[in-house]
Amino acid sequence: MSQVKPPNDNPRDDDLECQQALEASFLAIVDEAVTACWPRRLVLQSLGDLADNLWTDEEQLGPQPELTAVSTFDP
Repeated sequence: MSQVKPPNDNPRDDDLECQQALEASFLAIVDEAVTACWPRRLVLQSLGDLADNLWTDEEQLGPQPELTAVSTFDP
């Protein structure tokens, strides 16, 4: 898997720069899952859901490295 580049010192668009840094790794995960016979649309949906779960947990609990993408938060 490729190494993710760190942000530059003065990025013009942090979000776009981060997307570009993550793209190769992201596509590699998609390809790996499709090669394992998961449907591509389901893989993409699941990756989005995992990202949403992490975002929700971080919003509710704060940034914690031990958070998992499969939400276990139970208020």
